[in-house]
Amino acid sequence: MRYSYFPGLLVSLAVSAFSAPAFELRDGDRVAMLGDALIEREQYAGWLEIAATTQFPDRSVIFRNLGWSADTPAGESRNGLSLVMAGSETPDEGWQQLQIQLATYKPTVVLLGYGMAASLPGGQPAKQFGDDLERLIEKAPKSTGGGVRFLILGAPPRFERPGEDPEKLRLHRDSLTEINSVLQEIAKKRNIPFVSLADLKQDWAYSQNGIHLTGEGYRAVARHIEKALGWKPTAWDKGESAAALRKHVLKKNEWFFNRSRPANMAYIFGFRKGEQGKNAGEIAEFDKLVAEEEAIIA
Repeated sequence: MRYSYFPGLLVSLAVSAFSAPAFELRDGDRVAMLGDALIEREQYAGWLEIAATTQFPDRSVIFRNLGWSADTPAGESRNGLSLVMAGSETPDEGWQQLQIQLATYKPTVVLLGYGMAASLPGGQPAKQFGDDLERLIEKAPKSTGGGVRFLILGAPPRFERPGEDPEKLRLHRDSLTEINSVLQEIAKKRNIPFVSLADLKQDWAYSQNGIHLTGEGYRAVARHIEKALGWKPTAWDKGESAAALRKHVLKKNEWFFNRSRPANMAYIFGFRKGEQGKNAGEIAEFDKLVAEEEAIIA
């Protein structure tokens, strides 16, 4: 039973019987959330994870946010996990680090939230983006050592900023449309559930700067996904029990971020570990802190 620590929670948030959803989580699932800033920043909002957690209250599911700002399906932003001197990484260092993460956390479900970074000026061409995404989908089960189910999110819409150049806005939106078409085509070809975010309401309260979402934006996205997947609407963002759940989800996310992305990786584990390597043992202590929060959430 999910989140039994707060007795009133299941009264207010539990789900009653309903028709089979388009996508559901199973007991024992390990969900890895991969993507660019759309995913990375979700760890500070928590709404998508909370919506999924409360949708299946009788199933034990854990979530690992592996998003990385400006990332692509090739893992290009993940050089920060490298153990070698900056600038001496191999050309595919980010990709290799992404595969190591998948092998380490062994997800059974991978939520893919790529696209916005690729759509920006200087980002990936749509074809390269699609090729890299398909490579990731094909490689992930080999890296995890088991079957993986996927869910693909479209890139969020481009919100208009006050006083923005209309032509630049149009060009970026055209690029997003092209990227989203690639995402949808791959999902259809591979029979992967796909949730478009393109029709999310154009509410300025949802965006910080036209590109990144606010907390309210993530709440709206979670509701949007809930509806698109045929999940029963629940009160996961209302009341004291929901607030208590969110508090523990956010704390768990904080501990896991520090565990999975410690500062100065090369100093602690890599070529300069002679200077700070004595701190390596402390990183594993975050596992206990994550487990403590998940014991409460469960």
